[in-house]
Amino acid sequence: FVNLSSDKNDEYFADGMCDEILTNLSKVGDLKVISRTSVLQYKNTKKNLREIAGELGVNNILEGSVQRSDNRIRINVQLINAKTDVHLWAESYDRDYKDVFSIQSEIAKKIAQEMNATLSEKEKSSIEEKPTTNLQAYDFYLRGNSIRESYSKLSEKQKIADAERMYRAAFRLDPLFTEAYSKLIISYLDIYWIGQEDNAPEYKLKAKNLLDTLLALNLNKPAVHLASGYFKYHGERDYSGAISEFDLAGKDNPNNWDVVVAKGFVYRRLGKLHDATQNFQKAIELNPNSHESFVSLYETLVWERKPDEALLAMDKAITMTPDDPEGYSAKAAMYIDFKNDYKTARAVLDQGREYADASRLQGMYDYIDAAQGNYAPFLKTGTAASDSLLFSQSGIFSYAQYMAVIYKAEGKADSAKKYFNKNKEVMLSFLKRAPFDFRVHYHLGIDYAGLGEKEKALEHANRACQLMPLSKDAIIGMSPLEALAVVYTYNGEQDAAIDLLEKILKLPRGLVTTGTIPLYKMHPYFKSLRQHPRFIKMIQGTA
Repeated sequence: FVNLSSDKNDEYFADGMCDEILTNLSKVGDLKVISRTSVLQYKNTKKNLREIAGELGVNNILEGSVQRSDNRIRINVQLINAKTDVHLWAESYDRDYKDVFSIQSEIAKKIAQEMNATLSEKEKSSIEEKPTTNLQAYDFYLRGNSIRESYSKLSEKQKIADAERMYRAAFRLDPLFTEAYSKLIISYLDIYWIGQEDNAPEYKLKAKNLLDTLLALNLNKPAVHLASGYFKYHGERDYSGAISEFDLAGKDNPNNWDVVVAKGFVYRRLGKLHDATQNFQKAIELNPNSHESFVSLYETLVWERKPDEALLAMDKAITMTPDDPEGYSAKAAMYIDFKNDYKTARAVLDQGREYADASRLQGMYDYIDAAQGNYAPFLKTGTAASDSLLFSQSGIFSYAQYMAVIYKAEGKADSAKKYFNKNKEVMLSFLKRAPFDFRVHYHLGIDYAGLGEKEKALEHANRACQLMPLSKDAIIGMSPLEALAVVYTYNGEQDAAIDLLEKILKLPRGLVTTGTIPLYKMHPYFKSLRQHPRFIKMIQGTA
């Protein structure tokens, strides 16, 4: 929909109209409806309808314009068969702004009729249901959605705060506005789940408090089940409960991309990677221009140890966002981690330099050098950034520990001890605040092993495995297993280390630093194992 309002800042409103009509249409089981994030990419395109329809895999396109002035709204719409360029239906609506929801439902029902779709009474009732009775609350909600979709990284804190303010304004005006609650709850949980913030647990608490308020309304609506599902998934790791809630959220909406993707994420944590792959493939059908869908498919295929298929998915993601350096880094890593092909990995990064910020690719160049035994660039960077930390779901990573591992492999005991101690002190400070965080124990295990304190190393590594077992998370649970293998290696228990490394190769790759034969060969973690007959057989594929 084109925004024809005199105020160009009303773009969010035109986008919101498009979104709400698509949401209504997606409730019709007889229709295949493409998600809005794919559709909006054609807003200012010069492509013709036939090209757009071909790229989206659809036959028909609804297009039009939205104009808002004072308390009036004018919407012009036309439904077109994109293959024949025949106009199937057109209509103009010139109404009071208070009729906006009626217009949205009328358009959806008319399109269903023109498409000869069977519309059940339940579907009809769902389409006619208003999200809120307060138009100002609805306006705040649309503004929140627009802001939320404009930030690509959770580090864009100002935009996150702006979106939060809009959603809170919406349900403050209408305490029954479930969609506004749901969007904010899921936003909080995203921040908590990614774990990039030191205060991430605070966002879980904020989400819980808001969810309690939402559930107290006792409303059986998809948005409620979606928010509840994400809390069970991200907040409680209750994966079965999350799937049940997501099933309820998508029960009457077979085209709900959000639900399909959410279930794919949960299947991964359950270790059901084939089911997850199927969900992300369906997500791509519903949202063929979604970068997130292709990245999620790529990750899943990596964890399934299907590198060739994963590369195809990443190529699609790179095509959609050629200026994103992360895509090139991920693709280069595939050639190193699975194929031992450094030449192609470097060529991928060289290609990325033509489109993306080259400075953000430097770390991957350093990784390629380090993978080939040239640690100098990495150590130079690490010396300047040894105090920096990277928080993720699978670990609290620091240059200090990486440098200690390298120095140990090079036989530079004093330097290794210096940095193992440096990282240990940081982790001990975290331990006081978060004694049940498996990540802290995982890193402490490696630090103590590097320092020769064998019993403490095993104590912490085993504690990490207890706190995050594979039964709790099939993806993240791989990280403490890898840490335990490193501890065994450093402690001189080589057969125990190799037993665990062989086990890891038979499991989903998950979020680990190594976990493949090429990485076992080159990683400094396992340098002391390289002369062991069992290790040699393993990396030659003859174990």
